[in-house]
Amino acid sequence: MSEKIFKLNEKIEKIFTFKRTLCVMLICISINWICSFADKLISFEDKPYPEEQYVEINGVPVYFEEEYPVEKLTYILSKVPNSLLKTISSLNIVNRIDSDPTANGLTDFRYLPFNKANQKIDIYIDSNRNKIGMGNTVHHEIGHVLDSSEEAYRYSSSPEWKYISKSEWSNDGYYSSPSESFAEAVSRYYSGELLEENKTQSYQYIDLILKNIK
Repeated sequence: MSEKIFKLNEKIEKIFTFKRTLCVMLICISINWICSFADKLISFEDKPYPEEQYVEINGVPVYFEEEYPVEKLTYILSKVPNSLLKTISSLNIVNRIDSDPTANGLTDFRYLPFNKANQKIDIYIDSNRNKIGMGNTVHHEIGHVLDSSEEAYRYSSSPEWKYISKSEWSNDGYYSSPSESFAEAVSRYYSGELLEENKTQSYQYIDLILKNIK
């Protein structure tokens, strides 16, 4: 009888040993997958462009799929506060935005959990849809960057901006929503169009924000 109990205990011990080993293996695989995924998010260097199609402008890494006047981009970015430019991981001038072929520009935000310092913000500009006036699109996307935060829209969700958006942008179609009207207000602030269009409340709101950026 004791021999049977001993063999039974031996079998149970083997089963528990196998389960412990399996759990350890699964934990290791999970950790490796998470680390690999995080590396892909954190790595800002993994770009599908050759070295000659890369340039840094005012601290912003700029990648090109085709040639574009660096002087023109330098002028466009020179209007933007340096502290805001530092939050941009990359500016990509592409032939086509695959995720949205109808878009002139797109801002891709990624925030890594538990580490706010590792946010990743990439801007994509369709060069074919911006043969004229790329500055407007770049500044519009930078407006989204200015408005971004981990929790919600920083400025466009405020009661003040919602009131301004309803008052001055309700007839502007695509730009009638608070987030899009805010980004477009930043763009037209830089181009001078806000005052030309008598959007004085928008101008004063954006002017106050930009002048207080350190």
